[in-house]
Amino acid sequence: MLRRWEEVRNLLSIHERVNKLFEEVMSGSREAVSPPTWSPVVDIYETDKEYVVEAEVPGVKQSDIEIRLSDNILTIKGYRPLYPEFSEDRTGKYHRIECSYGNFQRSFLLTDPIEENSIKAVLKDGILKITIPKKTPEPKQIRVE
Repeated sequence: MLRRWEEVRNLLSIHERVNKLFEEVMSGSREAVSPPTWSPVVDIYETDKEYVVEAEVPGVKQSDIEIRLSDNILTIKGYRPLYPEFSEDRTGKYHRIECSYGNFQRSFLLTDPIEENSIKAVLKDGILKITIPKKTPEPKQIRVE
């Protein structure tokens, strides 16, 4: 189910890019109509007991990350500043900016029931690791009549 969700997300991304290109052509501008956005790359795997999501978020502070779970959809939101290592009164000029910055949001559908109160998230060395335990199915006694 995760693969299907990613396919839909990719289609939406293509749709957004086409819309952006159309807006640029209609406005006569060769510059981006909206501010640059970025989307951290993510690895997702599962074991019998848990899902693990690892997202590359270099330059993002812990305080700038929000993780939510609703209807088994995990959403990661955050913000990476343009100049994380420089103060605002920085002097000099840039000749090229290739690093992505700005707001981001990624959402993933989890197909198994999960233990919502046991989710853990750790940010270390630019990697956000979210561990999501699956609910262990409880055996159900069926009475014979």
